[in-house]
Amino acid sequence: MFRFPWERTYTGVEVTQPCCPEVAEFEQHISRCIAFAARQFPWERTYTGVEVTQPCCPEVAEFEQHISRCIAFAARQYVSCLCKSYFLAKDPEHYADIAWSLALPYDESFNYHPQFSGYTRGESIKQADAVLLGFPLQYTMNVSTRANDLSYYESVTRSNGPAMAWSMHAIGHLQLGEEQQAEANFNKSYQAFVREPFKVWSELARPSIGAVNFFTGMGGFLQTLMFGYAGVSIHLDKLQIDKPRLPPGATRFKIQGIKYVGAKLTLEIDKESTTLKVSSVDDKWPLSMFNGKYNVTLVPVELTGEGPFPITARPWKDCKIPADVIGNNNLRPIGA
Repeated sequence: MFRFPWERTYTGVEVTQPCCPEVAEFEQHISRCIAFAARQFPWERTYTGVEVTQPCCPEVAEFEQHISRCIAFAARQYVSCLCKSYFLAKDPEHYADIAWSLALPYDESFNYHPQFSGYTRGESIKQADAVLLGFPLQYTMNVSTRANDLSYYESVTRSNGPAMAWSMHAIGHLQLGEEQQAEANFNKSYQAFVREPFKVWSELARPSIGAVNFFTGMGGFLQTLMFGYAGVSIHLDKLQIDKPRLPPGATRFKIQGIKYVGAKLTLEIDKESTTLKVSSVDDKWPLSMFNGKYNVTLVPVELTGEGPFPITARPWKDCKIPADVIGNNNLRPIGA
C-alpha cells in the first residue's frame, strides 16, 4: 500500500527513528488526511478556478482509510470530467466502482459505527476515530446514529488521550444542538493541556506531558471555534454558516479573513446579532447566499435566525458532483 511517511525529510522518505519501527508502520492517518484534502482541493480549485482556504484535517486514524479512499476515488471521476483528461483519471468509472464496493462498518442493533470490523463494545480507544465520520468528513447519517457514536465513544475514550479527541466531540455536539455536552468537551479539550506561563500546549493532560508545543491539539481547539461555535462548514459546492453562537464565557467573537472563491469575508458574533461582512469579491465569480427566503447576491448582511446560510458560486462546468456514498461492500448500481 502506498502511503505518506509518518516522519519525512525533503526527499519524502520515512525517517522515523530505528527505536520505533511500529510507529512508522501503524501511524497511517497522514495518508487519510491527505486523501481527504486532495478530494477537497480539486473540487474547489477546478470548480471555480480560484484557490480557497481549507479546513485543517485533525488526526484521522486507521478507521478512515477505506472512507478516505472512497472519497478520493469518487473525486477522480469528477476531476476527469472537469479536465476532459483521460490521463488525469484513467478509467474513472473503474474507480467509482471501487469506491462503491468499500465497506463502512455499521451495527444496526446499537445504531452506531464500530471502530472497525470485529470491534468489541467496551474496548477502550485512544482518541476520536469513528466520530470523525461526522466531522470533518461530514458523512450523511441519521441524527440518532451520530448521537450514539458521540455518546458511546466518549464513554470508552481513555482519559489520558490527546486533546483533539475532545475537540471533535465538541463540534459534533454543537452540530446536534447539544450545547451543554459541547461545552464540557470544549473545556476538556484545552484546560488541562495548556501550560503556564506561556500557554504552551502539550500532547497529554497534566501531570503528564507527551509532545510539547503540540500543534495538533491547538488545531483541534481552533477548529472547535471555527467549525463548531461559528458554524462554518465547507462542502463540495458551498460554504455554509449554520447556528453561529458565542463560545462559553465570550461576549464577542470575530473570525476575520475567511477566503472563499475569491471573496474575503468576516464573521462577527455577539450576544445580540451575527453579521457577515464582505470586504472584497471576485467579479468573475459572483457569490449568492440563501437568506432563508431568497437567493441574493452576497453583500454585507446581518444574519437573522439560526440558518443554515449557504454561500454558493456559479458552477464552472456541467460535471456531476461526487455522491460521497460508501457502498457497504455492494456493487455500484447502474447510473450511480
